[in-house]
Amino acid sequence: MYSTDTAANRGKIESYLALKYGMTLGGATTDYVNSVGTSVYNYTGGYSKDVVGIAKDTTNTFDQRISKSVNSGSLLTLSTDTNFTNANTTHANTLTDGQYLVVANDGAALTEQTSELDLASYSSRIGREWRARNTGSVGAINLQFSGYDDNYILLQDADGDFSTGATNAGYLSATGAINTTLADGQYITLAETATPSSLSFSISDDAIGFGNLSSSLTKYATGDGFGSTTSAIAHAISASTNAVNGYVIELEGTEFICQSCSNSYTISSVGATPVAPIVGSEQFGMNIVPTGTGTVSSPYNTANYAYSTTGMPSIVANGVGDDTVTNFALEYMANTQTLTPAGHYQVVLTYTMHALF
Repeated sequence: MYSTDTAANRGKIESYLALKYGMTLGGATTDYVNSVGTSVYNYTGGYSKDVVGIAKDTTNTFDQRISKSVNSGSLLTLSTDTNFTNANTTHANTLTDGQYLVVANDGAALTEQTSELDLASYSSRIGREWRARNTGSVGAINLQFSGYDDNYILLQDADGDFSTGATNAGYLSATGAINTTLADGQYITLAETATPSSLSFSISDDAIGFGNLSSSLTKYATGDGFGSTTSAIAHAISASTNAVNGYVIELEGTEFICQSCSNSYTISSVGATPVAPIVGSEQFGMNIVPTGTGTVSSPYNTANYAYSTTGMPSIVANGVGDDTVTNFALEYMANTQTLTPAGHYQVVLTYTMHALF
């Protein structure tokens, strides 16, 4: 190929063989050169690991259409088409004479990190970065990252600092492939998108009632407003979030007040210590039973009943950020005594959920 044994010619030959067979040049060599000795890649900035390259150079009959480093643990394969396994000559002949696309990485770990990343758009990225040299304006080519899938996005950046100015080139396929153009001097890495913040909160019925209260029996609130003489679920709260620190549900409430009495008579609340219903005494209380990963706070987490407006708003339940729904079943109990004035009684309860992002 070259008739004279010179350092320049050795550089051309070594570059040719390294790119053809997926080998990475070592030692003092810092440049991959084409058939006329022009640099098509150099190790500037430490991007010198697992060098791969596709090229067409008719002077030395070089026509490389697929490239993967022979080094153990190498991730990246370049191809002129969507096949990443077949022999070189079977791939699409898309390159023109003089075109080289050479890529190498910095050897960084593959562990996920959050540094040098726009955390408003992405949750994490792998530590490893690649740098590309594009000679002759190579267009869109196919890349495949072994071991990665469609949970990952290819990020492209002009200066290697992905915290600002990075471009989202798109999701990888299920097999880790993507078709894109790598500009000369461009840096790339793989990132995962930030999971959108989610919060779900609902209540099954916002108007419940006891019906007619009596001093001779305990009444339990129901969704139809007539009440029940046996314990009953009045309504249910459903809650979920993916917030890192979960969520809390707060209760703000009034006393159980007579709306039609001239003196705004109040049926006594049970207080912060749970008690069982006592027929013939004035009582208003509640309890909560969870189904799911959420939990109920004291004093509402027992089979007995409690209610106190002291210190409200107060946390009555909480949950983890596992994005699964917990249903909280709420029961309300009321008793009156013979001297309790007749009238229309009402208590207003406001439940608020706070996600702890």
